[in-house]
Parts: sequence; structure tokens; C-alpha cells
Amino acid sequence: MSKSIATFLFFLSMAPLMAQHLVTGKVSDATTKETLIGVNILLQSPYSGAVTDANGSYALKIPPGTGDSIRLEASFIGYSTSVLVVKNTGVDMVLDFALGPDTRQLKTVVVTATKKTQDSQRVPMSITTLPSIQLRRSGAKQFRDYASGIANLSFGTQGAGVFGRIDNGISIRGIAGKNTTALYLDETPLPENLDPRLSDINRVEVLKGPQGTLYGSRNMGGAVKMITNAPNPKQIEGFSNYSAAAVKEGGFDHSFEGYFNLPFGKKAALRTVAFYDAISGIFDRKIKLNAHILNLNKTLLTTGPDGTPFRITTDGCPGCYLKDIENVDAKSNYGFQASLGFFPSAKISIVPKVIFQDMTGDGFDFAEGRVGNFVQERVSGIREHFKDNWVHYSLVATLRTKLGKFSSSTSLLDRTILEVDDNGESVSRIYGIYDGDTKLDFFAGNIYKDMRFKQLNQELKFQSDLGGKLEFTLGAFHLSGRTDEIWNSTLLGHAPYIALHVYEDLEYAKEVEAEQPASYDFGGVYTNWELALFGEATYQLTQRLKATLGLRAFDATVGIVAHETGFLVDGEYFTVDSKLSEKGVIPKFNISYELGRNRMVYATVAKGYRLGDANEIVPDVFCGDELKDLPGGKHPRTFDSDFLWNYELGFKTTWADGRLMTNAAIFYNDWQNLQQNRTLDCGYNYTSNVGAAHTTGLELELRAKATASLELGSGLGLLYAVIDESGPHLDAEPGDKILFTPSLTANANAQYTQQLSKGRSIYLRADMQYAGERLNTFSPEDEEEAYKIFAPYAILNARVGLLFKQYEFSIFANNLTNTAANFGDIFSVATDFPSRPRFSTNRPVTVGVQLALKF
Repeated sequence: MSKSIATFLFFLSMAPLMAQHLVTGKVSDATTKETLIGVNILLQSPYSGAVTDANGSYALKIPPGTGDSIRLEASFIGYSTSVLVVKNTGVDMVLDFALGPDTRQLKTVVVTATKKTQDSQRVPMSITTLPSIQLRRSGAKQFRDYASGIANLSFGTQGAGVFGRIDNGISIRGIAGKNTTALYLDETPLPENLDPRLSDINRVEVLKGPQGTLYGSRNMGGAVKMITNAPNPKQIEGFSNYSAAAVKEGGFDHSFEGYFNLPFGKKAALRTVAFYDAISGIFDRKIKLNAHILNLNKTLLTTGPDGTPFRITTDGCPGCYLKDIENVDAKSNYGFQASLGFFPSAKISIVPKVIFQDMTGDGFDFAEGRVGNFVQERVSGIREHFKDNWVHYSLVATLRTKLGKFSSSTSLLDRTILEVDDNGESVSRIYGIYDGDTKLDFFAGNIYKDMRFKQLNQELKFQSDLGGKLEFTLGAFHLSGRTDEIWNSTLLGHAPYIALHVYEDLEYAKEVEAEQPASYDFGGVYTNWELALFGEATYQLTQRLKATLGLRAFDATVGIVAHETGFLVDGEYFTVDSKLSEKGVIPKFNISYELGRNRMVYATVAKGYRLGDANEIVPDVFCGDELKDLPGGKHPRTFDSDFLWNYELGFKTTWADGRLMTNAAIFYNDWQNLQQNRTLDCGYNYTSNVGAAHTTGLELELRAKATASLELGSGLGLLYAVIDESGPHLDAEPGDKILFTPSLTANANAQYTQQLSKGRSIYLRADMQYAGERLNTFSPEDEEEAYKIFAPYAILNARVGLLFKQYEFSIFANNLTNTAANFGDIFSVATDFPSRPRFSTNRPVTVGVQLALKF
């Protein structure tokens, strides 16, 4: 590592400790007795202050000349302000506060965006936080349910190749593409294409802008963090709910989830969570009756080029099912998690956790041709299905000392994806024996994909708590991952038939009839490895002004070894073996100024980066006509790393005694050598680098407590994201819009709560999410590319609920206007073709009821 980072870390570790005349204490909720994080403690004269930490504790230095009495004020949004006046004895003392809730104020949300627990309004960066109650009452169960409600966050299923169906393609502030947004479960990183079910979630944090110093390479745009609830050794508690809903175009959805927290004494607790979702299908499969399925029988009698009879052995198409099926895309999703917390003292915690999730689908929930079309046409009716299951193991341990907190976070993710796709139409079209109109010979078959993924993460970290002007975080991070892929398609009889009727080669037909080679076989091993040291230091320059400097030194390597062969690529054997390594240092600088109580302005300059990688194979046999127009007559075998500089200015304010919050940020990203994906008409795709691009925009978020009963919220994102300099392997030109980036995103919500009697109340809630037009083409003016223009959409959800004691009953309606949103086009595992584009979409209007119990 560089000398600069070593010098920086050494300097931080030498921070001096000074003897102090202190007032210390804890702040808690007067009703629940729970400690409160992020409470402002102010010494009235002379003016100074402190903030409670993750334990609700504070420490405040009392300077000489304070006077005979000490006047402390504790204020926290959502609570009434409390004032204590005591005699100044000149020695250390303990003063605790108990704050009573104030229903006229907004509730404060705490976050761990900077790897330490803070009030979100005191963190000098753009953060959107969704607390558990908002997620639950908006009906959010997965990423897409809440993603459109985040200003300047969009997503598009840029599903090609390995992840197809499951890729969310998250874009924050126009920084779009694979591995631009980090996904975290608590303090452990996950692949971006993983979508954990939101069960027993405390909150979701969306961090905007590059977070490279603390979170590594895969977050040039930002990071999404899902924070779960920890085991609670203080009390038994539990929650369960059941919901049932009718879905337009489908049947009924059923869902159950619950958690139970069981203390063992006062120093240990077990927290278990379980859920099950039965999700109705909404798409119907219709059988085309205009084709001659050649392999419907185990023997195919045909003729050679000279008219002589020829017998071909087939598999008899055992998976063919020539009947229509309703709701073919029904799926189930179930899982559990268990965490065991050990708390031998107030300074030590050890929490091992295991999370399991399994999703199985009978078909694919893709709209074909256009969104709003709920019919999937097939010739053979071969069953398409998938199974996606994963296990996540983690161990988090912390030790608190007088100097600060030491922590260790270890995690292992083990994931398996099995997927079967009907590829009969793709294969038949490729070889010209079927076009759905005049050529109607058809060879039925499927393609099978098996993917195994493992990733190990380890992070060690120290966070200081010196009680002085300088505080810092130091850490080390290691990641090691491997993905194994196998794709296979065996269409028995296909090879000799094509040899006879396409190549008109009788001898070749006899040869392949005897051997019956696999139609297609692909195998790939992808590896990634990273080691990093990181640090951030914050120095209080004055009572109101503080500066933060962060550095991350990294050493990373990614690699791919793959092969592709079989009759579908004319018996050719294609290989790729590539490795890319990179070292570097990523800086960040932030400065913030307190304009007054609960009012802050900040500025940030930060660098983000993303590693390069190798492209998969694009065979000449299918794509030669397109590849010949590229430099060198082939697609790029590898693509380089890209990076950006982010410049941001923002403010966070709270007004009207905690009844109004307004946060805003303007930003500019200078993006160099950016990676962009290109899909060829032959169905294959690759990634290449474009010279340069930039994104600039505005984010505005507002929360207001209009009355004690009515709370309002809204968010607005404006974005201008364009290519500045094109690259040789993409058809982009300067001025073209960066793919999958809407110019406008917006959201709004309102909740009205009215107490009916003691222990009983009713609430009404509505949520709206909007995303503007997005493109998956650099040529939107081309009529043949029109299906890659994704129209704007707005989704409206509503809920009315009745609360009585520990019970909650609610009626909800999701997608009230029955909007068909286009989330992006899906590239089939079986190779795409323009006559059948497939799109990821939302579910139609859904109306249901939910009953919940909390104790």
C-alpha cells in the first residue's frame, strides 16, 4: 500500500486523549424506556453540545468559566424538549434524560451510512431512509416495491446472460450498469442481483453518490442497505401477519410472515423469522397451432437431398404439452432466519446469523411483445421453470473500550440458480426452418442453466470515541468470490435434420446421426478477489464546522475462464481465458457547517470506481455479419475499469419545531471510460467502454407533519445524463442519453391517523411512485429499436388500517390505476430474437386484506 495511506492511518492512531471535566448520561423514551440515538445535548452557556451514541449515551465537556450552575437541554425530533439545571460542582457528574413523545413532530430515523449509528439529519450526505412501518404499510416486500419511491433511483432489468431474469440493474444518479450500486444486508455486501425478502427489517437506507472509501468498488452511484432487527435480550417480543389478495389477470396471493424474540436471562437472546409467499401467476400460455413439431415422435422419417429416405432418432419431445395453461408463472417464495445474540457485558456483543431463502417458479413473469399483454405464445408448450435458493451466514462481534469500538463482520453467501427456458423457437428461427408464417418446421427443446455462486467477506474495523475534536474509523476488508455456470441444450435429432435440410450434406447427416452431439454446451468460471484498507477521519474545526477525509487503498483481481461448443455453433469450440488486476487509492473529502440547530449545509468531493472484466463469447457463426462492422471484426474480449468524480452540495434542515424537514442536493458526476452494454440483433451481447459521460441533477425530499394526525412526504429527482465521448465498439454518439436513466423521478405519500379511543386508532395511507422515460438503445429514432424505449409510469398504492391494542387489520390496494410499467427488456437464456421481445413488468391491480399481531 502507498506511503500516503500508511501516514494517514498512523496520524489518526496518535490522536491525544485529554483529561476532561465531563457530564455524562443516557437519554431514553419516557414511555418505552428505550434509549434514543442522535439526541442533541446542548450546554446553554457557554454554547457547546454533544449527541447521544448507539447506546443512547452522551459525554459533554464542561469548560472553565461555566458558572455556578449547569443548564443542559435535550432535544430530539419527535419528542418534547427537556431542560435540566444543576449546580456546577466542578467534578464529573451523571445526568440522565427521559423524553416524552410529541405527536406534533416528525419521527427521527437513525442510520449507519458512515459505519456508525447517527441521526440521518446529522449525516452530511444525501440519504433516503425508509423505516419499517413505512415499508410495511406501503406493502413493500422486495426491492421493486420501494425502489421507484427513491428520488434519482431507477432500475431496469438489463438481464443478459448469466442473471437474465433476476437482474435489477440499479441506477442511482444516472450511474447505470452492472456493479454500480452496492447492496448490503446489515454490514455485509451482497450481489446486486440478489433480492432478499423484506422480513423483520428495521429500515432501508439508500446512500447516494460514490461510497468507495467505506464500501469499496461496486458503488459508484451509491449503496442500498437493508438493516434487520437485532436479538433483544431485554424482553420477549413477536410479530405475525397474514394477507390474502385478489390479482387482476391472476388468482389469489397468500402471504404469511412472523418473528419471535426469546431472551435467555439478560445476556442472550434468540430471534427467529419465517415467511411464506404463494404468488399467483398472471400470464397465460397459448399454444400456436401453425407448426410441424419434427421431434414429436421418437423416430422422424425424412429424405436426403437426393430424395432417399432417412431415419432420424429423436427424444420424442417428452416435455411437450400442447395445451393452454392459465397463470403459468405462479411461484412460491419461502425462507427463514435465525440470529443468536450474546451480550456478556455492556461492552461486548456477538451475533451469529443464518438466512435462507428459496424461490421456485413454474414459468416466467415476462410480458411478450408489449407490457400489458398477458399471453405468452409457444409452439411445443415445453415447461419453463426456475429455482433460486441461497443461504447467508454471518458473524458480527463488537468490543467497546474507552478509546472506541472494535468490530468484526464475517459473511458467506452460498447461492444456486437452476433455470430451464424453451429454446425451440430460437433454434428453429436461427436455422431458417421456422418463421411463424411460411416456414413451419419446428424442433422443440429447452436450454438448461445451472449457476453456483459463493462469496466470502471479512471486515475488521475500529471506530474511535475519544470525546475530542478528532474522531476516526479505520478498517480492513477482504472479498473472495467464485461463480460456476453450466448451460446445456440437447435436442436429439436436431443436428442430422439441419445437416440434411439446411446444409444439404447427406454424409454429414449420417455422421452426426451416429454421434448425436449436444446442440449446445457452455461452461464458465468467474472469480473475483479484493483486499482493501480504509479510513475516514472527522475533525471539528469549530463548534459548527467539521471536515472529513477518507481514503481507501485496494488491490483487486477478476477473472473468467469459459468455453462454448456444440452444433448450435456449428461444432466450433470457442474459449476465453482472461484476468484483470488493479490497484489504487480512492479519496473522499467532505465539509459541513451547522447553520443553527437542525440546519446543516455540506459539500462533498469523492471518487468512485468499478473494476473491468472479460466479456463472454459472441460466436461468429451467429453474429458474424454484425461483428465484421466492429474494429478488428470482433467484439472486445475485455473491457477496462471506469471511474468518476462526484461533486455535491447539499443542505438538511428541520423547521417549525420539528414539524417540517427539507433536504436537497445538487450534484455533478464526471464519468470517464464508462462501461456500457450492447445487445446485437443476433441475440448475444457484450460490454465495452465509452470515452466519457457526465450526469448532473437535483434531489429534493420533504417531510411534513401538517397536523398531529396528518403526515406528508415527497421526493423529486431531476437528472441529465449524457455521453460526452463515444467509443469504437458502441453505436453511441456524444449527446446520447445514458441507458436506463430517467430524467425525472418522483414520489409522494400521505398518512392520516386518528385515535378512536384508548388503544384504538385508524389510519389511511397512500403512496405514489413515478419514473420517467428510459432507453435501452442509443438509436431511439430507429423504428426497429422502438421496443427499447420504456414509457414513463406512475404506480399508486393505498391502505386503510384499524389498530386495536396489539392487533392491526388493514385493507389494501396496490397499483390502483392498473398501470402496466415497463421495467426493461429481458434477454432470453435461449438467445433473443426481435420478433418476440420480452419485458419485465409489475403486477396488475391487487386488492387484499391483512391481519397482524404484535406482542
